[in-house]
Amino acid sequence: MPDFSSLSCRFLEILFPRTCVLCGRSLREEAERNYPLCASCEAALPGVRGERCSLCGKPLISEQGLCMRCRERSFSFDAAYPLWEYSGPVKELIISYKIGGFRPLAEFFASRTLARLREAHPGTPVVPVPFRKSKMRKTGWDQVEDLVRALERKGIPVIRCLERAEGASQKTLDYSARMSNLKGRIRRRNLIRIPERVVLLDDVLTTGATLSECARVLKEGGALRVDALVLAAD
Repeated sequence: MPDFSSLSCRFLEILFPRTCVLCGRSLREEAERNYPLCASCEAALPGVRGERCSLCGKPLISEQGLCMRCRERSFSFDAAYPLWEYSGPVKELIISYKIGGFRPLAEFFASRTLARLREAHPGTPVVPVPFRKSKMRKTGWDQVEDLVRALERKGIPVIRCLERAEGASQKTLDYSARMSNLKGRIRRRNLIRIPERVVLLDDVLTTGATLSECARVLKEGGALRVDALVLAAD
């Protein structure tokens, strides 16, 4: 008896072939891939090279230990680790996911995030940076929430213990303004127990203000160590 679901998928693939969001090549020959990124472009994604800042995880230029920015600021998280730098094809990929709405890319980002979690934080629960409810109402989805759902399907424990009150967007603000804008807007959800060690998850680290405020709230709620894992650092 024919597998009609398989046949229908093949029919849709012929009519509407998936293409790589970076190079535009058809993925018809890579039917097993469940996200729109070809194997060649995935293999070519540049990682963070050289020594990293021990606090924010960004590449060091001539410094040792801490970058110049982290020497002038204090953060509530203990250490952040970006998987990539926010530039070139990585930036294009994240924009395609976050702004372009290529939601299946969550599976790709989850696979890379999963590898880092298993290597550096085995068994540690993940806490997603909370989304703005107005954005969720407008777009119907959130990029970090899609990512943690994919991680949950892969067996990673996720604790949604933070929520965010409405306020101005962080995008155009500097570090000081971002911290002022966030003050009191990140809150712990009632009755949710916070473990001693957690990993904060976000998409892009820019100034570190959002991660720091989330970490502060988590530590007030009982966490002893808060590490941060992000897709990329700008």
